[in-house]
Amino acid sequence: LLIGRVYHKLNQNDQAIASFQQTLSNAKAANNQGFERVAHNSIGDVYFVSKQYEQALPEYKAGAKLAANDNERGESYEKTALTQHKMNQNDLAVEYQLKAYLMHATAGTLDQYAHSSVELGRYYLITKNYSSAENILNKIIKFAKEQGGAFYEAQGSYVLAQVKVAKGDAATAKSLIENAKAIAKNTNDKELEAEIQQETAGLL
Repeated sequence: LLIGRVYHKLNQNDQAIASFQQTLSNAKAANNQGFERVAHNSIGDVYFVSKQYEQALPEYKAGAKLAANDNERGESYEKTALTQHKMNQNDLAVEYQLKAYLMHATAGTLDQYAHSSVELGRYYLITKNYSSAENILNKIIKFAKEQGGAFYEAQGSYVLAQVKVAKGDAATAKSLIENAKAIAKNTNDKELEAEIQQETAGLL
C-alpha cells in the first residue's frame, strides 16, 4: 500500500494502480478483507483523481461490500456519491449520499456527520429537491452552532443560500452569504473564504 501511495503522490498512476492491484491480490490470498477494501478504495482514488470515473465507481462499490462497520460503509458510500455526481448521475448521488449520511449519523465522527449533511444538501439542490435541501441544511447549521463547528455552519449557510436563490428568496440568501463570509473572516480561514466567494459569485 505504501509504495502505491508514493506512486499516486508522484502522479505515476499506472504504477500506483499496479501496486494497489498487487496489494489486492495478496489480501485476497490471505483472506484479509480489510486490506481488500483499502486496496479497492485506493485504486478507485487513483482513477477518480485522473477523472476516470467509470473505472473508479466499481472499485468504490467493491470497497463498500467489504466494509466491516457503518463508519467504513459511510466512507465508501460518500466516495460513490461523489463519483456519481461527477458522472452527472445526481439522482444516484443523492441515493448514496443519503446512505453515507445515515451511516455517519450513527457511527461517524462529528466532522463526518457534518460533512455528509452539507454534501447531501448540495445534491438535493442539484436535483431540485429544495424542501429536503432546506431541511438537512437547517439541521446541520443548527447542529454546527451548538457544537461550535463554525466551518460547517459557514458551508451549510452558503449552500442554503443557493437553495434560497433557486426558490426566489434573494433577501434570505444575502443574509446567509454574509453570515458565511463573516464566519470565514472571524476564523481567519482563507480557504473557506475563497470557497464561499467561488460558490456564491454572481448568485445574487
